[in-house]
Order: sequence, then structure tokens, then C-alpha cells
Amino acid sequence: MGKTLLAFILSLSFGLPAEAQEIEDFSLDQPPSYSSEPKKTTRKKTYRKRSRQRRIHHISGHGILNYFGSGVGLGYEYRTNSFFSWGVSASYTQAHLEAAVGVGVNEILDATNTRASGFIKFFIWDLVYAGLKINGSQVSGDYSLDDENQTEQAADVPFTATEIHPDLFLGTHFDLKSNFFLAIDWVGFGVPVTSGLSTKSTESSDQAVEFLTQETPAERIRSEIDQQLGLHYVVVHFGYRL
Repeated sequence: MGKTLLAFILSLSFGLPAEAQEIEDFSLDQPPSYSSEPKKTTRKKTYRKRSRQRRIHHISGHGILNYFGSGVGLGYEYRTNSFFSWGVSASYTQAHLEAAVGVGVNEILDATNTRASGFIKFFIWDLVYAGLKINGSQVSGDYSLDDENQTEQAADVPFTATEIHPDLFLGTHFDLKSNFFLAIDWVGFGVPVTSGLSTKSTESSDQAVEFLTQETPAERIRSEIDQQLGLHYVVVHFGYRL
């Protein structure tokens, strides 16, 4: 009844048909209607982003093919992120070097090298790295001349040398299963910046060396040490990531 009356009044006021003015009654007492269909809830899928950062503590043993002879060593490396790391290492190598300096005369250097190092590495593509290493080396051994025409050595000079030398190196790093890793320093080049050398030579040894090589025993030893600590290659690291 109220609906019809309201429509009639509106039609008289605005000149509209009563059918166009029909509106629904709204009662405050009428409860709201709910749909019988269950409400669909959409769950937002979240994915945990996999961290590319490696385990940061790397402990390794390494074998040295040619870095003043061959030998072994130990190392620790701290991987700050995927692009940079720093570490320390210690190694021990032995070398037997021999070269002809005259007819039937061989120059021989038998030495050991004990080295402590600190290094940094920069990684490229998370696989290839370039590094800078600062080394402190102590080299000790014997320098001698062996004359095939004599029963005794023509010269025998014991020596001890110390060197501080930086070197640059390139290598690759491979992560293995169960947190193991393999790294190989393929090639490196070092330059001595400070050095010291002491020898125990006799007058006859000095004369023999100078006659055959045109240099003193100390000069020959120093030249050979610098050459051996210069270009080097293939240091293999095998270790575990903590």
C-alpha cells in the first residue's frame, strides 16, 4: 500500500509514469540476506627466494705442482659474498733444479721453500676468480757446481734467503656435493719487493762459480730464486665449506 501511494505521489510531482518510480521498501527490522554459496578465498602463493650466498668458511688442503718445486699446504678462506673473499694459507715445497753451465759442468740448486700468505679473491660469474696474494717466503738449501771430470764438487754454497713478494693469479672454483669444493689456481706471476740472502761460501767455491758463470754465488742464487717465485702454475685446492 505504501509503495503504491509513494509511486503515485512521485508521478504527480514529476510527471513520470508510476511504473518508473517503483522502489522497494526497506525495513530496518529485516535481517540481511546471505548467499548460500561458500565464499571463495584466494591464497597468494609465496616463494622463498633461494639464497645464492655460499657457506662462508672454507677450509682446504692444497697440492702444488710448480711453485718453487712441488709440495703441499693448508688454507682458510672467508667468503663474504658471491663476488669477494679473503684468506690465509701456508705451504711447504721442495725443488731440485739443474742446468748445464759448461762442458761437463752442471749447476745444481736443492732448496726448500716455507711460505705464509694472505690473499683476496674477486669472482667473475661465480666460477672464475682473479686474486692478489702477499707472500712471505723462507728458502734454504745448497747451491753447487758438479764437474764430471772431478771426484768432488767444484763448488758448494749453503744459503738461506727470505722474500716478501706479491703475486697475481687466476683460477676456477667448483662446488661439489656434500659441501665439498675444488679450486684450481691455473697460473700466477709474482715479483719480489724485499729480500735477504746469507751464504756460507769458501774462496775456492767463489772462484769456481765466477769463472764458469761470470757471477758470484749470491748473484746466481738470487737470480734463480726470483725466477722460481715469478711465473708459477697449477695449485689445486680441495676442501670443505662450513
